[in-house]
Amino acid sequence: MANYEAKTRTNYFALKSGKSEREFIEQIGAIGCQFSSNTDEDGIRKVGIYIEDSCPDELPAIIQSFLPDDDACIIMEIGSEKIKYLAAGATVVTTKGILNMDLAHLAADKAREALGNPNWTTRQDY
Repeated sequence: MANYEAKTRTNYFALKSGKSEREFIEQIGAIGCQFSSNTDEDGIRKVGIYIEDSCPDELPAIIQSFLPDDDACIIMEIGSEKIKYLAAGATVVTTKGILNMDLAHLAADKAREALGNPNWTTRQDY
């Protein structure tokens, strides 16, 4: 059986005022995440995360605790087990909640909508 291989990264997002960037880096580093930063066109420092693996389960909650109310983090993950299983998903993190999305499910929902057939199904893994 082949191994599942994944890659994960986020968009750039701001950290809540008064929260320590060092504390953020320590927390995400402790679960195997790498850190990147830049300054946007408005001069606001933003951070991003990348991982040479699947998204750790605790990452969305860590990010949520550091986010300001007016920003969002989008965690994107892609992975595969050879060509048999392809996966792509996103997790949207805000201070109001955490929403998980799976590309295969979203695509099937859009196909059902386009066909006008709520009962349409397909096999995507083979």
